[in-house]
Amino acid sequence: MLHLDSMGVPRSAYDAIVTSGDVTRVLISAWAGRPVHHLGPDRYLGTFEGLDVQFAPVGEAAVVVCTGLVEDEQETPDDYRALLADLRARNIPMICVNPDIVVERGHRLIYCAGALAEAYAALGGEVAYAGKPYPPIYARARELIAEARGGAVETARILAIGDGIKTDIAGAAAAGLRAVFIASALHVEGAKGFDESALARLFDGHPAPPIAAQTGLAW
Repeated sequence: MLHLDSMGVPRSAYDAIVTSGDVTRVLISAWAGRPVHHLGPDRYLGTFEGLDVQFAPVGEAAVVVCTGLVEDEQETPDDYRALLADLRARNIPMICVNPDIVVERGHRLIYCAGALAEAYAALGGEVAYAGKPYPPIYARARELIAEARGGAVETARILAIGDGIKTDIAGAAAAGLRAVFIASALHVEGAKGFDESALARLFDGHPAPPIAAQTGLAW
């Protein structure tokens, strides 16, 4: 909530929040008492707070929890080739906190945890994803919606909003939800280049294209 506060989103705009970090904690709990290696920046250590986690060097880990690239402003997935190859050789499973390949930070695109998970999966490594477009986060979101509304809400009354075609829009489609696409720098170079023809190209052949699109998200 503090992050949304810093962005100027009023708390009256939402009833509940569920993040990939929340779902990740459930996945991590399944490894209680076993050695866990955290792959990512220290700022994400809060993900493990209150859990029965035994942190261990990567060579001693039973599972790796990936929250991103350690120095995500400078590094790329190529910097992790040797590490991922070693994990694959030992068949160490990975829990990926955020499936996004890149995220928009200011005017830059920064590699995210999903980039490392994608590279690991390409090697044949086992990856469990907590966030979009995978089912667990949508199931938890629907539980929170039901709690806030005092009962289950029809799927037709739920709208997903996001800027990632392979995460937000694909996840909504898999969950049977309608979606609104936000044209961020992930897929569109500038609002001037975004029109109906650009939208048609982006979603050509998509099984469940969004019902609407915007050049930005505002409140």
